[in-house]
Amino acid sequence: AGSSAGVALRVLPAGRVLDGTRGFQPPSDYQLNAALQLARFIDSATDFSEAGLAMLHRSLSVSPAEVRKKFFNDVRACRRRPQIPVEDTPVGRFLTRRSELGMLQRRAIATRIRFALAARGLSIADGFAAMDKSKEGSISSADLHRGMQWLGIKIPPSDLSGLVAVFDTNGDGTVSLQEFRAALQVPGLEEDLEPAAAAAGGG
Repeated sequence: AGSSAGVALRVLPAGRVLDGTRGFQPPSDYQLNAALQLARFIDSATDFSEAGLAMLHRSLSVSPAEVRKKFFNDVRACRRRPQIPVEDTPVGRFLTRRSELGMLQRRAIATRIRFALAARGLSIADGFAAMDKSKEGSISSADLHRGMQWLGIKIPPSDLSGLVAVFDTNGDGTVSLQEFRAALQVPGLEEDLEPAAAAAGGG
């Protein structure tokens, strides 16, 4: 009695709601996408996009790559799924140490962006607004590239597409403020940013 919990039944991979209880509150786009990608992973899906892999890594990074791989293979072995080597599929990039290092490198770039913004006395929202030249509430890969140049961060073109995928979690080709903010929320970073922000304020 008195419970306010609500649930809904969705169909994969699009996540369309089939039915829901009274009072069900739809999640944010970020929460929905995270849940869908995790559900597809548990369902032994292998055809993940770059953005989908980034979301998986963000959600399951506390588990070592070898643990994730064993879980995926053990579950898939119990299902009627093609038993091809995961290394030959897109999801295999999430299940190997080499791929994990690549994703961590992109997170390191996100940390550099936060420091560059703090050094200019800018919040995440301020940085997004400066890059959003069209003022449409989203930034393109070209906007992000120009933004990196403005911040003085050099990123090879080969790494830029991967960085865009980290930001663009819903895969629509642009980055919203919510996605931009989520990508730059690096655990434990806020305290380290304080000196840079203070120096910018004092200048």
